[in-house]
Amino acid sequence: MFGDTIAAVATGQIEAAISIIRMSGPEAVTVADRIFDHDLKQAKGYTIHYGTIMDGEEPVDDVLISVFRAPHSYTGEDIVEINCHGGLYITRRVLQLCLGNGARQAERGEFTQRAYLNGKMDLSQAEAVNDLIRARDSLNAQSAIHSVKGSIRRLLEPLTESLIQIIAQIEVNIDYPEYDDVEELTWQSILPEAHRWLRQMHRIIDEAEKAVYVRNGIRHSRQAQRRQVIPAECTAGRRQGDRHRYCRYDQRYRRRYGQGRQYHAGSDRYSRYTQDR
Repeated sequence: MFGDTIAAVATGQIEAAISIIRMSGPEAVTVADRIFDHDLKQAKGYTIHYGTIMDGEEPVDDVLISVFRAPHSYTGEDIVEINCHGGLYITRRVLQLCLGNGARQAERGEFTQRAYLNGKMDLSQAEAVNDLIRARDSLNAQSAIHSVKGSIRRLLEPLTESLIQIIAQIEVNIDYPEYDDVEELTWQSILPEAHRWLRQMHRIIDEAEKAVYVRNGIRHSRQAQRRQVIPAECTAGRRQGDRHRYCRYDQRYRRRYGQGRQYHAGSDRYSRYTQDR
């Protein structure tokens, strides 16, 4: 838990029907109570309260305030969300009242950072929140929401648990060789498990690289930095009634392998060339 309380506008900085000012921290409910015309100190979690934001004796805006109590909140701390009208002036004024009554301006991404540091999500889920916000199509959004819900963690947990059990058993064999009721591990028993772990890790890495392609496209992916995607100048031909596609190699390929030949995109020589690059 952090000692201070942060506040920020959670919605876009544009004119809209509604804006949301979010606060998180041990004093979030107290700060909201100081500027609200109803008592919030005893408010239960997952409740909404209607009232008026006050600046001293001056009413500022009619709002709905949502209260989330720790640890059952996004950040694991007390959270208050003030739903006010979405004018730029009103939004900024409500935020300034929060900052003037004990909260501080949140840094970019600090709410999710607190959720991660408080154990509400792992690092892959925290990164997926940003991917979900920046998603430009349904495929990116679907990939991100699965990560937010812990799909990566569920892939890694069985592997991690298996490794921990093997390590613990090895340590028992080393420290307490006199124990007869503990199976003695040998390389013959560990090696098949190690191969299984490697296959599983390779599958996870392959899925991660596919996710990079989906999110960033081929041009910006890590794998694309190691090899060049050759623009295909394709021609169509027929061989025994089937249609085949051929790809003409680029200038580098000509310098390396000579002039005047074409290679099928699935041939061994073409595959070796793309892998070497």
